[in-house]
Amino acid sequence: SDDLKQILTDNASPVMFSYFPQYVSSMGSGVVDAFASIASLSTIPPDKVEEIIAEAYSNNIALTWKVPEDDDDVKAYGFDVLTSSALGDSLQMAHLKTGDNEAGETVFMEVSGLDFNTPYLFTITASDYAGNRAEASDPIPVRTKDNNPPVIEPLGETQLALKAHEEKTLSFKISDPDGHSLSTELEPVSPALSFSVKDNLVTVKVDGKLAQAGSHAVFLKVSDPYEGTTVVEINYTVLPNTPPRVLTTPDNINLNRTGAGKSLKLTDYFIDDDGEVPVYSITFHPEGFATGTISDGMLNVTGKKFGLTTMTVTATDALKASCSVDILVLTRDGNQLVDLYPNPVKDTLNIRTGEKTPAEITITSTNGARVFKGTFDISPFQPAQVDMTALSGGVYAVSINIKGVIITRNIVKL
Repeated sequence: SDDLKQILTDNASPVMFSYFPQYVSSMGSGVVDAFASIASLSTIPPDKVEEIIAEAYSNNIALTWKVPEDDDDVKAYGFDVLTSSALGDSLQMAHLKTGDNEAGETVFMEVSGLDFNTPYLFTITASDYAGNRAEASDPIPVRTKDNNPPVIEPLGETQLALKAHEEKTLSFKISDPDGHSLSTELEPVSPALSFSVKDNLVTVKVDGKLAQAGSHAVFLKVSDPYEGTTVVEINYTVLPNTPPRVLTTPDNINLNRTGAGKSLKLTDYFIDDDGEVPVYSITFHPEGFATGTISDGMLNVTGKKFGLTTMTVTATDALKASCSVDILVLTRDGNQLVDLYPNPVKDTLNIRTGEKTPAEITITSTNGARVFKGTFDISPFQPAQVDMTALSGGVYAVSINIKGVIITRNIVKL
């Protein structure tokens, strides 16, 4: 009949259209809901809610009651929960559907965000699927409780000492007895301090590099939304920074060919008394005669072209304090017993050997006249030096007698 059609149409479920929206215009009102169609014919309201159990914790009230029966609909389908202050200055209504609960089963509802330590009245009215409302329950008086402050539980110490380059952390477990959400902050704010919150764990990090040396105090403050606050004092001491220092100066490096190398273990020459591993760097002046690389605390030096350069090795700690040493790096032709430079010469002639040795040096002109004779201790980094300034321009023969072996070379005096 038309009445039956209207009932089926009015109670059809449109849920399918959320999955198949393309059928909205072609599938009418949706899928037939037999239960809803039959339940809509009900004219008898459910029984009254008889027993309500109310339990207060903080500013929340937990309510439980049983689903009442309905003579022509089997059970109640929904409930209106009225909350009012005992003074009558506030009123709020909540609607709860319990379609899956059978008659006699327990319904649970929590009313949150109420005022603390305040009396309230709760009234529950059951209704069936057709909207028939039962008689309201008797009012249930309940008083909320006081707000409990958050709890901070240190997971270890609340104080620490750290060196200037170190980072250390402290951990705290936070909770709220009333189940309120919590906010966390550190006071006073410092660039040396940071914190993270994951679940109920707060981790406070202290970065010694960003703090002044000395003793400091900071307060971990945890608050709920209702001005409940708990504070824990954290004390930390940052020790004064000790710069790196030179243990000993490395020997100068003598490389007997281009491509030859030398390795130095930097911890043999530098130390940081704070136990820090410094960052090492190198520079050459002048550049081009040697190169260097640093890996895993090892300095590797390689000759690039013949000549002398000064290599500066610097050790720097996390606070940018540093120390350095200068090392001479000589790259020469190891097949030559001596080096004479510069050639041509204008004033000072340098005579260098590949290793430390005494030598007698004689300089004669092209006509055989001896213009200089002397004895020197010569080494790669301490060459013999002969002043040629007063000599006339021309070609001269330089003889170097090293332990009976005589090496003669010609030079040009400008």
